This record gives sequence, structure tokens and C-alpha cells, in this order.
Amino acid sequence: MNLFNELISNLDLVEIHFSGRSFTWRHMQADPLLVKLDWVFTSNSWTSAFPATFVQPLSRPISDHISFVLQIGINVPRPSMFRFENFWIQHPGFLETVSLQWHNSPFFGNAAKNLSSRLKHARDSLKLWSKNLSSLSKLIYNCKWVLLLLDGLEDQQNLSRMERNFRILVKRHSSELLESKRIY
Repeated sequence: MNLFNELISNLDLVEIHFSGRSFTWRHMQADPLLVKLDWVFTSNSWTSAFPATFVQPLSRPISDHISFVLQIGINVPRPSMFRFENFWIQHPGFLETVSLQWHNSPFFGNAAKNLSSRLKHARDSLKLWSKNLSSLSKLIYNCKWVLLLLDGLEDQQNLSRMERNFRILVKRHSSELLESKRIY
């Protein structure tokens, strides 16, 4: 037993735990004896290459031993995390979105439940609202592209008053976006 444990330690093996089961064998008596007879080990290099590897126990319809399947995967699902961005506050529509959800959340007699409900509704609303916002870098790129286009047009001919005014608006918008990116 000590040699086996020493081998596991020397090879830097790590146990992959069974999903939802602590024991792999039980005798079929009224007062069951539960024992873990099976282990699954992996190396650090395997875990790095296949981070979504887990052991799935199967049902035990007849046998006293639990069979299992090793599931191997490379993609680890990431939780959907809410991330508040500082530049949202200056964006048009932000205050209206928060205010609408804040005032239209259900009302509860418990103040803590009331606050929690309002925050959850505001968070969910901001998640949807933020998906409609274009990527800041893409907007900055588009502004630069329009300015480059207008500069190229000016090399060929004089810009009209509308084109000059448009360039002023795009430069102003580009400056606002760059400031938002600096804050972000």
C-alpha cells in the first residue's frame, strides 16, 4: 500500500473525483457497507490539455459495484459573470435603463428582499442593454476609417460644408470614445 501511494506521489498524479458519488461498492444488505474501491488518476499535463475531464458514475441496477465512464473534454464552461463597465454611466440610455428596472421591480415587505430584487432586475436589464452596445474598439476603428476616407476625399477635391461638419462630428465622437476607453 505504501509503495502504491509513493508511486502516485512520485508521478505527481492527481485524483479525478467521481461526480455525485463517494463510494463505488456496497454490499446488498439492509445495513449497507459502503467502500470506495475505484480511483481515477491523471497527470498535470493531462489536466492542462483536457481540463473538462470528469468521472461519471453509472446506475447500479444489478451489480453491487458501480461502473463509470470517463468523460474527456477540452472546453470548460465559464459562468456568465456580470461585469459593470465604468463608461456605461456616460452612455446615453444608461440611467433610463436602470431607472425603469429599479422602479418596476416587484415590491416585497422585507427591505432586504426588496433591495435584492431591484439589484437583480437592474443587473439583468443592464446585461441586455450592454449587448446592444457596440464594442468600443470597433467604434474607434470605424471613426478612424471614416476620418481616413474624408482625408482621402479632401486630397482629391475640396470638401463640402456638410462633409467638413461631418468630419468635426466624427472627430468629436472619436475623442469621446477614446476618453471612454481611457476610463475603461
